[in-house]
Amino acid sequence: MSVPFELQMDTDISFHMCVSFVQSDVVHVHVNPVQPMPSHLHHTYVICSKKERLHVLLSLLERDAPKSVIIFVAQQSEKSKRAGNPPSSTLVVEFLRAEYKGTLEVLVLEEDMNFNARATSFTEVKGKGFLLVSTDIASRGFDLPQTSHIYNFDLPKTATDYLHRAGRTGREPFSKSECSVTTLITEEEHFVLQRFQNELKFHSQQLPLESMFTFNL
Repeated sequence: MSVPFELQMDTDISFHMCVSFVQSDVVHVHVNPVQPMPSHLHHTYVICSKKERLHVLLSLLERDAPKSVIIFVAQQSEKSKRAGNPPSSTLVVEFLRAEYKGTLEVLVLEEDMNFNARATSFTEVKGKGFLLVSTDIASRGFDLPQTSHIYNFDLPKTATDYLHRAGRTGREPFSKSECSVTTLITEEEHFVLQRFQNELKFHSQQLPLESMFTFNL
């Protein structure tokens, strides 16, 4: 039989369609809404320029003295690769290995690594303190419950990505510990973070750049 229906989109555009099907063609679609943010996480953000981000990240690490860290970076775009630019993961890892004076070992995990390299990185961080620089590959499926701090060096693309990144900290049996998620953004990216807050129903506190960090660029 043919069933006309109207699909209302968020953009207020209506689509009118007529679909023909029989009973054997019926498909049940289940839509899972984005889950709310766990209430025990502390969210902060810093507005800074792209040029300042590495130094801001280092200052945060020195201030927070975290037990275990995941620093999330964006996967490099094809355009950036063709231009010969280094990925964010390389920039962050090389900078921290040169400038970070803490006790945590700086490790990297990214999509372009082969399976053995990924397995080695994952094995190295299990059960001990770590400073892991990773693309979103570590935001899903990797169980590192001892993670106390998340730093978003690059803003996630969607609210769901933010939720998955944040979900790497505050996990059992460490859910009662002090856990935080800090995001580094430019002034132009602020509205995106605000949209994530509205969608996921959490509050993020701004950390004033001028009162926290003293460095010369």
